[in-house]
Amino acid sequence: MELTRRNFVEGAAALTGAAAFASLAPAALAEEAEYDRPWEHAPEPITDAVDGGTYDILVIGAGIGGVAAAEAASTNGASVLVVEQAEGLTCHGVDLGHVGSKWQKENGFDIDPADAAMLVYRWSQ
Repeated sequence: MELTRRNFVEGAAALTGAAAFASLAPAALAEEAEYDRPWEHAPEPITDAVDGGTYDILVIGAGIGGVAAAEAASTNGASVLVVEQAEGLTCHGVDLGHVGSKWQKENGFDIDPADAAMLVYRWSQ
């Protein structure tokens, strides 16, 4: 058989499909079934909670979404409580920042959002 681009791609696709099918062997499925998924178990009860006051917004989790939600709510005047199981923020593998915040303006930082976006775009290349 002559090697052409088309039959090379078709052969690679067939090998990839066979490898994916082989990964679904019963042994692999059995291992997956034994995997402990934390969300499938009830968490330990919270026994040391104290009355922290009254808030407009309660954010559960200080990950990327939680921090962004809390920042947006507080910037717009809401009182916010963030509850996080870890000791600090839980943002992994990303850059997290804000341009034009109240704090920046109060402290003399005047950053043009379009310029900041262009810099992040250029640096990500």
